[in-house]
Amino acid sequence: MVKEDFWDFKNMTKDFININKTTGRENAKFLQIRMYFGPQRPLKRLATSTLPVRASPGWAGRTPAVRRRNTSPSVIYGYLSNKAKVHRKGKYWIGEDEFSGKTFPQFCNGYFVVATRDVIDDIYEVSKTIRFFRLEDVFIYGTGRQVMLDVQLIHLDVVTHFVLKYQDCVKDHKYRCKYIAVHMPPDMIMKYYNLTMEQRRMLAHTGGPHNSSD
Repeated sequence: MVKEDFWDFKNMTKDFININKTTGRENAKFLQIRMYFGPQRPLKRLATSTLPVRASPGWAGRTPAVRRRNTSPSVIYGYLSNKAKVHRKGKYWIGEDEFSGKTFPQFCNGYFVVATRDVIDDIYEVSKTIRFFRLEDVFIYGTGRQVMLDVQLIHLDVVTHFVLKYQDCVKDHKYRCKYIAVHMPPDMIMKYYNLTMEQRRMLAHTGGPHNSSD
């Protein structure tokens, strides 16, 4: 994924394309997916049922407007919908000993990223210039029991700013977040997170484009 991939969004003819449950792959069934092609659209207008998404090649092949785009096997980004169902079977199954609830809690909504080390720098650079893609709004997926075959979620903003809420989730649902990206040390992720927060503070101070209530 590179900057050009994101800038191409403004050339699309439609704002949204609904691809909800268009694939039989188990890991897609708990996502309410709507393609987002408007880079100038404020983040606050994205409802919990919509998302910007970087689809895998399998998804792209089923969506005409996305088929012409180059997708990367090293990154997927999107938005996890409200009250997403927890699957006990399939590629991304979650055991009851890890998470006892039937749906993920409210605070697990947000952007997610599946990223390898070769693209994390591009993700950070894009997050500085495109308002709807901010690193602190991102889920970082980490490796679970098998590399890229089973994953856990983490929301950086929740863990770093609302720790008690995260602890309540662990207590209520036995939910254990793993704070790693694929082959990416946690201190490196926090470095990018802190740089992004500093960028936002500077823009807010100067009245830049990110100075909004969303």
